[in-house]
Amino acid sequence: MVAWQRQQLHLLLNHARTSTPYYKFRLNSIFRRDGTIDWDNWHKIPIVRRTDLLEHFDAMLSRTPLGQHGRLYDNYSSGSTGHPVKVRATEWLLETSGACSWRAHQWAGLDWSKTLLSSQQESKGLSAGDDIGPWGPPWLENAQRGRRIYSHYGTPHSERLRLLVESRASYHAGIGPGAARLAELARAARLDVHVDTFLLRGGAVSDVLRSDLRETFGANVLEFYSSKECGAIAVRCPFGHGYHVNAEAVLAEVVDAEGLPVGPGQAGRVVITPFASTALPLIRYDQGDVAVAGTTCECGRSLLHIASISGRERAFFRHPDGRKVMRELTPECYELIGAGQAQIAQVGPTEFEIRYTPRDWGGARDETKFAKTFREIMFEDSNVTLIEMPEIPLSPAGKFLPSVVEWNEDEAAVRA
Repeated sequence: MVAWQRQQLHLLLNHARTSTPYYKFRLNSIFRRDGTIDWDNWHKIPIVRRTDLLEHFDAMLSRTPLGQHGRLYDNYSSGSTGHPVKVRATEWLLETSGACSWRAHQWAGLDWSKTLLSSQQESKGLSAGDDIGPWGPPWLENAQRGRRIYSHYGTPHSERLRLLVESRASYHAGIGPGAARLAELARAARLDVHVDTFLLRGGAVSDVLRSDLRETFGANVLEFYSSKECGAIAVRCPFGHGYHVNAEAVLAEVVDAEGLPVGPGQAGRVVITPFASTALPLIRYDQGDVAVAGTTCECGRSLLHIASISGRERAFFRHPDGRKVMRELTPECYELIGAGQAQIAQVGPTEFEIRYTPRDWGGARDETKFAKTFREIMFEDSNVTLIEMPEIPLSPAGKFLPSVVEWNEDEAAVRA
């Protein structure tokens, strides 16, 4: 695998160096004078940030796109890190991502002849409920490929639940918050509907949501880790734990503040290099995510392993004394306040709001114990306010953010 990756990287590095102004001198640390590559210096290549992509988009574009990599597509990332960016992808990148997804389907035992309800970006001329199938790998015969029912991210969840019931879909592809809302509506209506598997992307799937979907629909969860910039990056193992990186398509690193690899079990930033990003090369690109480096998975697969993906860096909470943590609510916390979905918002130096939708867990609520537990999870001097909501608003990109920071220490100092 290392030999394969270095072969792909060699092509990408030379292409970026010779065809883009941005990388003309940026890669000098890894190239020897004779033009060969010193792989020991890989970590000396400066990391590309989202701000770099925003400010230097034109300079990062290849002046000589590779014709054999197919058509070019402009995409816009969701901006869940607070910085929406424009990227240019090749047809090869899209096809590579597709291949990684089909492999993940095989691992999870999906049957491509069954019906899929797909939630996706809105397409002109299509209405929710339209049959846009078939789905599944294009090399299969149509008889082996099932129907694909269309809905878009703006389709009301009540309508989406109706489509799920009427189409008798075995699978539903969408994002985690949408699946959570479907489960809430199905319980409220006392619907008895079965779904084999939810195919989810757009943020890590919590154990609470995974359990919720199994309890409500009898469903498994196939979780993808991807981005518009880089395509398919990893998939959560359906048999073991953690995520398997699509190492044939992307070099994924979990690095510390100095850009060096962290050890197994340690947290770091996710830095990736997709081999097919030749229209706009992304070499050591900071995804903005925080992950925990893994070791091996009990399933036996030898692909690079990531133990967990903790979330975006912007979801770190800061204490006035300088401490910086990233925390999630435990399943017990949800039960203590009767929450179906919850969001932690830091609104002051030690002030937090817990915004949640109601759910009956069958037990007594205990807000006092919740506040005590929250202080143990977060900061010992945290002030907690509980806010019950009919629905938690999604981000402008249609994503659910389990933790947000709505207070800026530097801005507060300026105002003072």
